[in-house]
Amino acid sequence: MQYEINECGDCRILAVAERELRFDLSEEFKKLVFGFLESGDKNLIVDIGAVEFLDSTALSTFVAAHNRLTSLSRRFALCCVHQKVMNILRLTSLDRHFTVTPTRDDACRVLGVAPGA
Repeated sequence: MQYEINECGDCRILAVAERELRFDLSEEFKKLVFGFLESGDKNLIVDIGAVEFLDSTALSTFVAAHNRLTSLSRRFALCCVHQKVMNILRLTSLDRHFTVTPTRDDACRVLGVAPGA
């Protein structure tokens, strides 16, 4: 799976560089996300701007990450969401469950961190 990791203050940014998060990649994605959750005390921003399709495994990973971070008094956000993926989030009402922002900088601001901090 192709991805990039960046930091923004107390946020870790995981940028997924795949067009699809299907079952075969979703398991690797889940392990990666949960590795982040267990390895530190940072909030998590997932940049899925390159992703045009995701399956239920990816959605369940987002839900589990959000719930785990919330239980640790940390925050989760999705950013740069492709319109096709946004439609899926709306159909499942997950757009109301997650913080979803148009840009990484917006995600940092919403999570209380100055962009580039």
